[in-house]
Amino acid sequence: MDYLIDSNSLIDAHKKWYRPEVFKSVWAFLAKNGHVKMTTFVYHEILYPDNLVAWTQNTFKQS
Repeated sequence: MDYLIDSNSLIDAHKKWYRPEVFKSVWAFLAKNGHVKMTTFVYHEILYPDNLVAWTQNTFKQS
């Protein structure tokens, strides 16, 4: 089963609940799990913070 992730979920998790400096394993899991997907709309909706933008672009490459 695939899961679609939402931009608001990522932004909120990144800023409040699962800061990457502390919860590296959460972000690694999301990056490596082939069942976590992102729509093109969500991909382009993530504009901040800069390190989340970079993580999104590296994890969910768009063509």
